Amino acid sequence: MDGIPISQPEFKALSSESRARILKFLQERNHTLSELAAKTGMAAPTVKQHMEVLAESGLAEMKDEGRKWKYYSLTRKGQALLGTGRSAHPNILIVLSAALGIALIGLMLLITTASVFQVGSPSAPASGAGNYAETPQITGGIQAENSISAATGSEKSISRADSSAGKEGVIADCRPLFPIEKSEASGEMSASEYYAQKCHESLAKEGCRNLDFYNSSTFAFGDGDGKPDCEWKGE
Repeated sequence: MDGIPISQPEFKALSSESRARILKFLQERNHTLSELAAKTGMAAPTVKQHMEVLAESGLAEMKDEGRKWKYYSLTRKGQALLGTGRSAHPNILIVLSAALGIALIGLMLLITTASVFQVGSPSAPASGAGNYAETPQITGGIQAENSISAATGSEKSISRADSSAGKEGVIADCRPLFPIEKSEASGEMSASEYYAQKCHESLAKEGCRNLDFYNSSTFAFGDGDGKPDCEWKGE
């Protein structure tokens, strides 16, 4: 197989077993969202989230030809990367093996470098005219740095509480109005969990009520239906 450069988004897309299965089905023919959900055994919102990752990587795309049903298909990049016929699966394995090998080499170099610095670093600086700081000053600096870090963390927590607290001191929060599906066994975040997190990240009442990314008619994320999908609680 000729060498095909692979980017970080493409590596992320291929590193998921679920997305690799979706690519395999798309290699056979174009599929709708419901067809992919039925073949993979995953919920439609979860499949849609996987397709968004594949679209960002440039391996797959959604074809809107003005018809009622919208089909997903491989791009030229996806077809070139997967190959044709029986060579598709080996191509994916070769690409993933090469990327994994590079990652392992980088990890080994990182561990080796860290070990060299750990062995070569002195336990305490020697006293002398050429030293810029004595041992007590270094210790004090570390203690001061730890104190600053702790204070910064406390300040962030207080800032979060103050920004979302109501008149009676009740912490306000932006909460999702749609059902949340649990994550897959592989540990990947489901589409509902991903967009629920978007609700919780909103710190303003108006911004919370303007969030619209779930279509209650198609039961799919990413296409709003004009109805708010988050509610503001605590005020």
